[in-house]
Amino acid sequence: MNLILHDINEPSLELVNTLEVHSNAVPESAKYSVILANPPYGGKMTKQLQTNFTVRSGSTEVLFLQHIMKSLARGGAPE
Repeated sequence: MNLILHDINEPSLELVNTLEVHSNAVPESAKYSVILANPPYGGKMTKQLQTNFTVRSGSTEVLFLQHIMKSLARGGAPE
């Protein structure tokens, strides 16, 4: 609905599990100054997928928070 309201007819979207493609080596040029997110709560990730994260956890909220922190540019702030 939000895309329609903002007249975005051809959005560039990727259908992917963000936590599966997470990388600890995000270059500064690919980071964001503001990140608005609604992390998934109550989900579980297999041990195999946790290897991309500094703090390993089966809880998706912990992994998603790490993903946000790695994607945030210096001086940026999560909202």
